[in-house]
Amino acid sequence: KYFSGWKGRADVVNEGMADLTAPAMPKGKKVYLFDDPKKTQTQTTQICRLNYEGDSDRHAISVMSELVFTRTFSQLRIKEGLAYSPGGYASNYDKYGIMAFSSLAVNRGVGRTLEFFDEAIREMENGEFDEGILQQAKLRKAREAGVTGQSTGQMMDKLVAVISNERTWSSISDMGKGYAAVSKEQLQRLSKGCADNS
Repeated sequence: KYFSGWKGRADVVNEGMADLTAPAMPKGKKVYLFDDPKKTQTQTTQICRLNYEGDSDRHAISVMSELVFTRTFSQLRIKEGLAYSPGGYASNYDKYGIMAFSSLAVNRGVGRTLEFFDEAIREMENGEFDEGILQQAKLRKAREAGVTGQSTGQMMDKLVAVISNERTWSSISDMGKGYAAVSKEQLQRLSKGCADNS
């Protein structure tokens, strides 16, 4: 009814969007504090950009996300009891990747929460995580990749991702191999400098 007469402009359709490049890596750490004395808890978030080299890093970033979430939740919720639902993740987008931590912490635990975020980033940068935990994370992500391709919509998402990211069709069938190839060194390269540029 509303768009039946609409026609795209030929110059826009033919030219498409220009290829964008990611801005330079930020330098230095910044802390922003918003004080509200009435609040009993404080939302803490720390984000840094990864040394993303392109779509080939997607499996490593997915594994990193698993490691970061598990480490953050087990430390801040289970061991220290500073937050009910702390978390962390890593994500990749078209031209960049990020690692992030987030927690609604009790006010007395804000300093420790931010201190832990830095510790967790440094652990990733230095490869200070157990090889067995890395293997579990890789297996979990590989299994998840298969399980999330069962419905029509999920499979459509996988097919569209191949086309939109200009991958080969084997990127679907060989996804397990992609996760198996993730190394500690790759995770270290991705996160290098993160703690100092967040």
